[in-house]
Amino acid sequence: MRPNYKLYKSETILNNREAAKQECMVAYQYFQERYGDRNLTYRYDEYNIFNATSCSVFFYDLFLDIRNAVRDFVGDDRKLWIQSWMNVHYPNEVLDWHDHEATFHGYVSIDPKKSKTIFHNWEIVNEIGNIYVGYGKFEHKVELEDLFDGERITLAFDIHDAPNQTANISYFPLI
Repeated sequence: MRPNYKLYKSETILNNREAAKQECMVAYQYFQERYGDRNLTYRYDEYNIFNATSCSVFFYDLFLDIRNAVRDFVGDDRKLWIQSWMNVHYPNEVLDWHDHEATFHGYVSIDPKKSKTIFHNWEIVNEIGNIYVGYGKFEHKVELEDLFDGERITLAFDIHDAPNQTANISYFPLI
């Protein structure tokens, strides 16, 4: 029986921790200028972080890490589509209970601070460089283990394995 999730490590992040945060904050500033607000989480369907950062070597390499993790977890070469967005949160903004309607869901810990992602039947201690990949539709939330200064930075992604006939600017093929 396949597990509900699997954890991977991103060497791209682990080998470039400060650059990872800097690259994310450059993208974050771009989105602030474009959308006029700070909360990119609730605009997840209006962009794909990898489109917006397509000329960044860091994001290119991170995309490959995610693609490899997803392909390993899925276990076959079926057609997949990915949507990915950035979460930049302060202590009072971490996400409460929610789920994702996608076939698969995951997230990447860029600078997760001391936090856990709580699911109903398991929890993940968030560590820099973690790539979590699991099935969609599992309700989860973020809990802080300690207050922090600055921003908590993660990337999240949804993966579908069936084409959607409606126009959508945030998904593209995961080749």
